Amino acid sequence: MRLRRMRVSGCPCARADRDASLGPAMTGRFRRGGPVRPANRTARPRVAGRSLFAAASWTRRRFGGNIQQGKPGLDMPGLHSTSRPKDRRAPAASDARRGGFVLSLDFELMWGVHSNRASHRYAPNVLGARKAIPSLLALFERHGVACTWATVGLLFFRTRAGMERALPAARPRYRDDALSSYGYLDEVGADEESDPLHFGRSLLDIVRATPRQEIGTHTFSHYYWLDAEPDPAAFGADLAAARGAAERLGLRLESLVLPRNQVGEGALDVAALHGVATFRGAAPGWFNAPCASRHDGRLRRALRAIDTYLPLAGTGAVEARLAGGLVDVPASRFLRPVSRALAPLEPLRATRVLAGMRDAARTDRLYHLWFHPHNFGENLERNLHFLERILVEARQLDHVHGWPSLTMGEVGRRLRAERAA
Repeated sequence: MRLRRMRVSGCPCARADRDASLGPAMTGRFRRGGPVRPANRTARPRVAGRSLFAAASWTRRRFGGNIQQGKPGLDMPGLHSTSRPKDRRAPAASDARRGGFVLSLDFELMWGVHSNRASHRYAPNVLGARKAIPSLLALFERHGVACTWATVGLLFFRTRAGMERALPAARPRYRDDALSSYGYLDEVGADEESDPLHFGRSLLDIVRATPRQEIGTHTFSHYYWLDAEPDPAAFGADLAAARGAAERLGLRLESLVLPRNQVGEGALDVAALHGVATFRGAAPGWFNAPCASRHDGRLRRALRAIDTYLPLAGTGAVEARLAGGLVDVPASRFLRPVSRALAPLEPLRATRVLAGMRDAARTDRLYHLWFHPHNFGENLERNLHFLERILVEARQLDHVHGWPSLTMGEVGRRLRAERAA
């Protein structure tokens, strides 16, 4: 049988697709340089016609081994660094402890997904979050886990009338109007019973009643700092509205999580004026660095996805630091939800998180995991089972290394007390 000569891209993803079209019997027979692997070798997991392993391998060859330190673009300084990571010693028993397990959740319901063009198809996940939140709290209480709930201020209300009275006069201006929560006020129902997508007061009350849970702010209107036109007055009005909604419930908002982690110049100065003491900074790796939504391209998103399974940006062990008068508690990793399509890769996802936690505990650093409750809106039991593995590991590491579970606020207060001593 004669085969037509095929031209294949240098990326192994394309070669993997070519092999699939030839069939298993022909795999490896018509490549340049002869066979690469036996035809009957067990194939690695495949996703949508692509091999994630091949894509990751190609990415590391194309951009170098130290993706964590690179910059976007074709020429990325620092990517090919041959320096070895610092050898971090395990802390002595007499040292002041600085590490711990940090968990923060972005509690936003529909206010965080309106800008997605397919948000109407995601509504079942948002409704599923209402079932997920009590289950998460029961899990946290069972394992003694502290958590920071960064909550959108618009969720603090029981009725639309109460929400409208609290709206700030100064509002953000966006190049893309779809990003503004104020453009969706006409869709809001009369109260939480009639509109469970836009109100969260009953859920917030359950969180407040659970031990070791901190209520933080995710801004009042899900404010995209780097997407909005620069306007410190509008951002200040937004944080003031969030603070006012919390004070009516007897809460003090100490910790801030900016939507999409869009920490930018000027935001921290304004936040400090409104009582914020701690914020969640970006995770390691240039593809996690804060940027406007329009600049968050396919390459960055692809590398973040690959980093879920393969170590592109280190272990995720981080250290709190002072930044702009606030305490930065950097993220380590976004906990992606269970995916049926990527089920064969679940062991890699678990190993990635657990190995990072062990490294952080051994070296007395932080491991800061975050996600949204609506990420557990589907496949709730499988997601809870995966998370429980992590929480059991955190408790064991605390027993062995003295590595406690902490809120973002507790990390900030601990660092300030250490600096003041």
